[in-house]
Amino acid sequence: MLRTRLLLALCFLTLVPAAFAQSKTDVFRKESQTLQRAVDQVIGEVPGISVLQTSKATYLEEFGVVISLEVALEPPRNPFSSATSSSSQVAERQRQVRDKVKQFLAQKASTVQTADGDQFVTVVVHLFNSNPVDNPNLPRQMILMVKKQEPSNITVREF
Repeated sequence: MLRTRLLLALCFLTLVPAAFAQSKTDVFRKESQTLQRAVDQVIGEVPGISVLQTSKATYLEEFGVVISLEVALEPPRNPFSSATSSSSQVAERQRQVRDKVKQFLAQKASTVQTADGDQFVTVVVHLFNSNPVDNPNLPRQMILMVKKQEPSNITVREF
């Protein structure tokens, strides 16, 4: 009798984490659509850029939520067009993208249900350099990350 109870208790304890993981996956499926739309909307507010690949969100078990997208800060030039934007305009658009994503993370990171308090909410913006001759120092990625429990402490890295 005692063995049966012990066996049932062990079975129950092993099933609880599996059920919790499943519910976290279900929560993320619902939440990811909202996060993706919100990031696309925030990035779309920056004038003069093109979204080349819309946001995709994923949940990494021990890290948190990662949202990635690809943008071009200026249209590509062709042989029949003149330069439509300068390096200073591209730098300004890059700053605006960085600031918009920082605002987004500061407002939304603490409300992400999927990530635990010690996990991160991260936005990776891949920057497509459509005119590398005009902008040789443009980074390829901007990574903005914040811990869910510290939404005002945003880390920005550019590679």
